[in-house]
Amino acid sequence: MIEQGAKKSSRQNESNNNITSTIIQQSDFLIEGHKIKKRIAVDTVANKIP
Repeated sequence: MIEQGAKKSSRQNESNNNITSTIIQQSDFLIEGHKIKKRIAVDTVANKIP
């Protein structure tokens, strides 16, 4: 009976880890996207100045 409970909690930990890693991946992606947007903005401003 005790073993069954332990298995359940370890399975829940796995799913929590998956959620956490997904959130971390999403925030990394958003940070990268923001850097790229900044770079594009700087490029276009520099190109518009004659």
